[in-house]
Amino acid sequence: MIIMRNGNDMEIVTSPMRPEEYIVRFGANGKRYVDRKSVGNVLCHVTEGNSKVGDVLGLNFPVEYTCDHRCECYRNGDCYACGGFYQYDSNQIIYAENFNFYKSCTTEQFVAALQLVIDDVRRRPRPDLMAELEKAKEALQELEPEVRDFILRAVERQIERYDLGILWRYFTIGDIPDSRFIDCMVMLAKANPDVSFWTYTKKYVLVNDWIDKNGELPDNLVIVFSHWMNKDGTYFPMPNPHNLPTSEFIPLGREDLLETVTWVCPCSDPTWIGTCSTCEHRCGTLKKGQSMALKEHSTSQTRKRDKEVKEQRKAMLEEVKNSSPVLSRLLRKAKINV
Repeated sequence: MIIMRNGNDMEIVTSPMRPEEYIVRFGANGKRYVDRKSVGNVLCHVTEGNSKVGDVLGLNFPVEYTCDHRCECYRNGDCYACGGFYQYDSNQIIYAENFNFYKSCTTEQFVAALQLVIDDVRRRPRPDLMAELEKAKEALQELEPEVRDFILRAVERQIERYDLGILWRYFTIGDIPDSRFIDCMVMLAKANPDVSFWTYTKKYVLVNDWIDKNGELPDNLVIVFSHWMNKDGTYFPMPNPHNLPTSEFIPLGREDLLETVTWVCPCSDPTWIGTCSTCEHRCGTLKKGQSMALKEHSTSQTRKRDKEVKEQRKAMLEEVKNSSPVLSRLLRKAKINV
C-alpha cells in the first residue's frame, strides 16, 4: 500500500511506482543500502504483511539510519534486515522513501498519512471464513488427519484474529529514529483505540526518556525492549526503569534461557506453521514485567536450516492447494501460507 501525493492532498494507491534515481552506499557494517535523491510523488509505503507476520500492517525504516550501530546484531550483519531479500534495491528504496518522508513532514502530516491506511483497511469487507469452511468440508475429509487439523486450527485462529481488529507492527526493519516518532506512534494509537500497535526496539534510553517526560504509553501501544545476547554471552546494556515488556534473543545452544521468560514466540521456531497475526499470544499483548523469547532464526547460523523447513512446508501447502479448488480458496481467504 503506497501513500502518494495528489496535488496538495494524499491518497492511497495499491500499484507500486518505483522511483528512477537512487544511490547505493555501504554502511559501517559493510552491508549495502540505498539512499534516495528524490521521491517524486511517492510519499510512504506501508506493508500489509508477509508470510511470517501475516495479516499485519507495518512501516519500515533503513537500518543504517535508525538502528543502534553499537549492537552486535548490526556490527556483525547477523540481523535478517542485513541480508536476504531485504537487501534488494527495490526494498531498500522503500525504506529510504519512508524515512525521507518522515523527516520531511510535520508530526501531524505524518500521522495523517498513516491514518489514511487505517481508514482504508477499515472499509474492507471481512471474509466469511465459516462459509468457506462449509464449502470445503468434503475436501478437508480427504486430507491426512494432521494436515486437516492444522488447516482447521489455522482457520480458527484467523477468525479469532479478525475479532482482534487491525494489527500494526512497526519496524520489521529498522528502529525508532527519535523521540518525535514516539510522539507519532502515541498520537496514532490514541486516535485509534481499536487498533493494536507494537514494536521491538533497542532504543532503550530514547523510550525511557520519553516516558519520563510525557508519562505512560497508551494501552494499545506496546513497546517491547529487545534484549540481545552477544556471542560471548554478555548482553547489550538494557536500562528498564519503567518495567516495559522485554524480548530475549536465545542463541543456538542456549535453550536453558527459555526458563526465564513468560512465553516463547512460535514464529521463531522453523517447525511451526503460522504467522504473527494468528499467534495465540502476540507480542502486542505483552504487559509490563512480562518477557518473551525469540529463538535464533534467520541468521547466518540458521538460514540453511530455516530454508529447508520452509521448503517442506511450502510443498505441503502447495499439495493441498492443488488437490482442490475449494481448498485453494480456503487457504487464500484464511491467509494460510508458509
